[in-house]
Amino acid sequence: MFSRRKRSLVLMGLLLVAFLTTLACQQAPASAPINSPSASGQATTAASASAKVPVPSTPFMIPVAFDMSGPTSGSFIDSIKPAWEDYWGAINEQGGILGRKVEWRIYDDKQSPAEGAQVWKRMVSDFPNAPLIHIEGSGVRVSIKPQAGEDKKVAIGTGNTFEVVSPPGWVFATHNVYDDMVATALERYFLPQWKESRPLRFAFVTQDAAWAKAIENVIPYLKKLPNLEVLPTEYTPAVPVDLTAQMTRLKEGGADVVWVQHVEAGMAPVLREAQRMGLKDKIKWITGHSVDAGTLFPLVGDNIAGLYQVSPTASPYSDASQPGVKFMNDVFKAKHPNAKFLPGTMYSGEVMAAMLARAAIEQAVQKVGSWDKLTGDVLYDTYQSLKVDTQGLTGTLTYDKTKRWAVDYNKITQFNAAGENKAISDWLPVSRSFQVKAQ
Repeated sequence: MFSRRKRSLVLMGLLLVAFLTTLACQQAPASAPINSPSASGQATTAASASAKVPVPSTPFMIPVAFDMSGPTSGSFIDSIKPAWEDYWGAINEQGGILGRKVEWRIYDDKQSPAEGAQVWKRMVSDFPNAPLIHIEGSGVRVSIKPQAGEDKKVAIGTGNTFEVVSPPGWVFATHNVYDDMVATALERYFLPQWKESRPLRFAFVTQDAAWAKAIENVIPYLKKLPNLEVLPTEYTPAVPVDLTAQMTRLKEGGADVVWVQHVEAGMAPVLREAQRMGLKDKIKWITGHSVDAGTLFPLVGDNIAGLYQVSPTASPYSDASQPGVKFMNDVFKAKHPNAKFLPGTMYSGEVMAAMLARAAIEQAVQKVGSWDKLTGDVLYDTYQSLKVDTQGLTGTLTYDKTKRWAVDYNKITQFNAAGENKAISDWLPVSRSFQVKAQ
C-alpha cells in the first residue's frame, strides 16, 4: 500500500505527463489529408510557425493579366483563368496563405505585347505594393521583362519562349520552352524507338504567326541529332479551312512524325484533314501542352485518337492516384461538376504556376516574419532558391540564380477516342535545346 507521500508523487507525475502530452499535441503540425492543397506540392508549415506571423485584415492581392480577348483567347478563358480561380478558391477555403486570404484582379492584355506593357503599368499603379504579378502570353511577358526588373515585381506565367527565360531576369516561367519539348520528344522518345534503316523524317505544321513560328528555332539543334531528317515546315492560317496542299507535301516527303504547333480551333482541322487524306494513322502526330483536346474543343473519336502530347504535368487519367494529381482532379470536379472531361494540360500548368506562387509567398513571409516586409526583392530572392515537391503532379519544381523555368521533366501522353490523354512514357529529362540559339 502506498503512503500518502508516494500517492502524491505518483499523482503529480501523471499530471506532468498529461500536461506535456497536451502541449506536444498543440505544437505539432496537423498532417494534411492528401486531397488538401498543402499535400499538392506546397511547402507545408507548422501551425506554430504561422501563428508567429500576424495576419492582416486585408486580403493579399495579386494583379493578373490574361488573354481575355484575341485570336486564341479561348484557351485562357476556358482553361487558364478557371484553373487560377479554382486553385486559389480551394486555398482560401482552407484558410489562405498562413491564414491570409488571396484575392486578384484580372486585366486583359489582348494578346498584344504593346497592350501588355500598358496593362503592366496599370497593374503597378493600381497595386504599388504588390510584390507578385501574374501575366500570361509569351510575347507579352517578353515585352514586360525589362519593366519587371525595373519595378522590382516578380512576374510569373506558364509556357514561355527563349527570350523570357534567357538572360535570367524577374520573369519566372513554369514550363520549359516549346523548342525544348520538341527536342525532348524526339531525342528521348521517338528516336530511341526508331528501327528503320533510314533516318526518321520529321516536320512542323505551324500556325503562320510569330509565336508559333518561333518553334523553328529548334531546327538547328534537331539537324545535329543522328538518324533524323528535318523536312520543310508547313504553315497554316489560325483557323485552317483547306489543308490539301500542306498534307500532300507531307505525304510526298514521307513524314513519320509531325509536330503541330496550334491551339484551340486550329488543331481540329489539321487532324480532320489528315484523317480525310488517309494520313492520320500513317504519321505520328504530336503537339505541346497548349492543346486541351478535351476541355477546349472537345475533340473526340477517330480524329483525336492516337494524338501524342508532350506534357509538363502528369496525366489526370492514368496518374490519378498521385496525391498532387488527385488534388487537382478533386478541385476541378468540385468547381465544374458537369464537366465531361478531367483537366487538360493548360489547366494543370496554371495550377502549377499558382502552386509555385503560394509556396514562394509562404516561404518569403516566414523568412521576414511579417506580411508588411514582403517586398519584391524578398520574393525575388525566395524564387531564386525555390524548390517545391508537387506530390506527383510533375517532378520537383526548382529555380536558381540562372534558371527561370521550373519543370525539368516531361511526359509523353496519348489521347484515346474519348479525348483522354494517358501517359505512355516515364518522366523524361528535358533536352536543353534552347541553349543553342538559331544562327
